[in-house]
Amino acid sequence: MPGGEPSFWNDLRASAAAWVRFPWLPAVSVALTGASSLFDGLAWPVGFSSVIFTAGWIGTERICYLRAFRGRPITRGELWRMTRSFILRYAALGAVLSLLTVPAIIVLAATTPAGGSTAVDGFLLYASVVGVVFGVTCTFITPALAFTTRRLRDAARIGLSMIRTEWPACAGYVLVPPIASVAIIWAVGPWNEADLMSRLITLTCAPLLNLWFKGATAAFYLRRWETGDDGAAFVARAARAPGPPPGGDVQG
Repeated sequence: MPGGEPSFWNDLRASAAAWVRFPWLPAVSVALTGASSLFDGLAWPVGFSSVIFTAGWIGTERICYLRAFRGRPITRGELWRMTRSFILRYAALGAVLSLLTVPAIIVLAATTPAGGSTAVDGFLLYASVVGVVFGVTCTFITPALAFTTRRLRDAARIGLSMIRTEWPACAGYVLVPPIASVAIIWAVGPWNEADLMSRLITLTCAPLLNLWFKGATAAFYLRRWETGDDGAAFVARAARAPGPPPGGDVQG
């Protein structure tokens, strides 16, 4: 780790400070998580729209952090334009991750007795493993799609390369968020899904914790990749991601 570089905990403090500058950021993220989770209980046009908007908001959250770190404002018009520009790339990432889980889900469903605690524990264990693997793998892929490139292949190259070249400086950013998510899964999973406290944790505490970690990871990424105030929101479709910056450590 370069001398004097902020630690993971310093970046978490910077992430929380961004909420003071943009207090609506956590509110919108929690609201979208709740709407997406309640898809089945909403009129399908409303539920589907919330899921699609949430895909784009994943990128917009990171641009909000970028602007907050630089002391720059962001307008409502920009929020909508950026979110719209991010939808396809994050939907594509979600589709790829979903396809990778299908074979395991089929095997698990075929080998686990229906109903009962055994089935619940089996799916909780599976969700835990998948959460850690995908969380670690995508640590820097998701910010790369927001800040550097719209091409999923380039984002994967950047994200996986960063884990390799920045280790162990990036260990906290890579390991803590997925482990914390798994802890929440196991804390909430055994409860009855109708339990009010369980729903509160799932729909409020979990997305807030996730958003907090996103800000810290964004701060780490932006110290290594130079980007404008719009990130990669409006880069050309055919544009390729740039190579790593000289020295591998650029202050954003």
